[in-house]
Amino acid sequence: MPENSLFLSALLSGTVLPGSSEAVLLYWLSKGEPMWQLVLIATIGNSLGGLTAYYLGVLGEVGKIEKYVGLKKEKMAFYKERVNRFGSLCAFFGFLPFVGDFLIVALGLCRVSVLKVIPLMMLGKLLRYLCVAAFLPEVEQLTRSIFDFLT
Repeated sequence: MPENSLFLSALLSGTVLPGSSEAVLLYWLSKGEPMWQLVLIATIGNSLGGLTAYYLGVLGEVGKIEKYVGLKKEKMAFYKERVNRFGSLCAFFGFLPFVGDFLIVALGLCRVSVLKVIPLMMLGKLLRYLCVAAFLPEVEQLTRSIFDFLT
């Protein structure tokens, strides 16, 4: 069932855990599954995962954030300053590798309204998955070229 594996992968990737929901999305797209359905499932799963990072920030336990997220106090101050400067707009960039999780945690630390965070975070994640899905033909061609070269 593509829905379950993609949702779980996206959910875990949306947290502070490393993951590759994009690879799972591309796999199921290459099997002919409907693009919009898969993009929607990935977006929802990844956004729910992002909310766990947000609420980790809301808890505000700096020691746990340092331990589990790997965000040192100095960097935490840097991301909090960005959130104080740009507000909920930082949620849009929650899809970015490495810094996205930290921005989402900082949004929670700064107590930015979750009602402002959710739509912007989901929009950023949706656009990322749409871009990944749009590049499927190029990824398939590259994979075939590498396979042909190696065989």
